[in-house]
Amino acid sequence: MMIKNLIVVGGVIALAIIAFYFIGMGPTNLELDYDDGSYDHYDGPGMNKEITTLNISGTTERFATVTIDGDIVPVDKDGKFYKVINLKNGTNVYYITSKAPFKSINQINVTTNRIEDKNGNVAGNWVYNGTAIREGY
Repeated sequence: MMIKNLIVVGGVIALAIIAFYFIGMGPTNLELDYDDGSYDHYDGPGMNKEITTLNISGTTERFATVTIDGDIVPVDKDGKFYKVINLKNGTNVYYITSKAPFKSINQINVTTNRIEDKNGNVAGNWVYNGTAIREGY
């Protein structure tokens, strides 16, 4: 009877550890680098009228798994990640998620509007979790 009780207690503890791993204590840290429009040069996400890409970079926790629209993005030993995404003309929505062990998922949404007219002039904006970050180019 004693062995049976130990197995049951061990199973409950194992389930609690597994649940804690996936549900976690608080959200995973996730921050995006971005251009607030105050610099002549920028390193973070932003659109440029000469190119048709969006640079998404940021920082999370060291052992976190980062995905951008479902694609796994490498995270370095300092928790930094980077991905270049091709923009289409019009509205583009990107979902950046991060999940560290023993923490819950954190997600940031980035929406871009890139409008290129027939003369090659480009205008647009991008929105970070519902807050406009950059408008016009």
